[in-house]
Amino acid sequence: MTDNEKLGLQRRIGCLGVIVTLAVGGVLVATRCEKNPASPPPVETIPTFAETQTEPASTAITEETVQTSASPTEAQTTAAPETERNAEIPPETARPVETLPPTEAQTQAETTAQTAAETAAQTVAAAENSGEWALQLVNSTHPLPEHFDTELIRLRNGVNVDSRIYPDLQEMFDDMRAQGMYPFVREGFRTREYQQEVMDTRISEYIAQGYGEEEARSLAADYVAKPGTSEHELGLAIDINAEDGTDSWTVYSWLAAHAYEYGFILRYPEGKEDITGISYEPWHYRYVGKEAAAEIYEQGVTLEEYLGE
Repeated sequence: MTDNEKLGLQRRIGCLGVIVTLAVGGVLVATRCEKNPASPPPVETIPTFAETQTEPASTAITEETVQTSASPTEAQTTAAPETERNAEIPPETARPVETLPPTEAQTQAETTAQTAAETAAQTVAAAENSGEWALQLVNSTHPLPEHFDTELIRLRNGVNVDSRIYPDLQEMFDDMRAQGMYPFVREGFRTREYQQEVMDTRISEYIAQGYGEEEARSLAADYVAKPGTSEHELGLAIDINAEDGTDSWTVYSWLAAHAYEYGFILRYPEGKEDITGISYEPWHYRYVGKEAAAEIYEQGVTLEEYLGE
């Protein structure tokens, strides 16, 4: 078969990707039809079991994400315009408060109050430096001053006293013990609240004895100062009693004769009730300093008389 005959045969067959074998002169000849070769059909891919299980979940997450980002929720749609409107409105500026100048009366009152406070502070400081703190008078007509400072120290039995009287108090007790007497401080500093408790207790005792309330209050006031008028609130007054078998009147007699040597005076002596306002208390001593105590003892006067009050 000539070449032209073979070409014609190929055209007539119109083969697509088919190998044609011809016998040419007893020889096998293989030819391929290359006229307008068609594209091979797509190969279908069969998904694996794992792909069929995970694909829907992945698809759902993707769809949800797209929907959230592409289509805002109702809350976002509502909030967005409000945010934008707020951003366009400048914050309200608070109007300054108009300050009126103080009146002349206000200025004078403030100046007077400041001057009084400064004067009181200076008086306290001067009294502290001069030792006048020890001569502070407190009774029914002279209440505890507002600016009086008390520096407390706790004794071995738990009673508090002003720390400034402690050295002389300790020296006095040491000398008494050296002579065979054993005193102790039963009462020292009292708070206002505790002083009220003492007063209430004494009133209750008199009522229990059969006295009426008014009479009980009157009797209690003979021995207990009203809160705010008690020297115990100063921390400078002490009630001294005896212990360890020591006779109380032995202690009282010694104190009456020697306490002034250590700066203490018998604060409410017998026969002076009309001046002190308190009945005789042989156990109640008040620290006034050694110099003043000696003068009061020698003159036989009360603190009120010594101070001219």
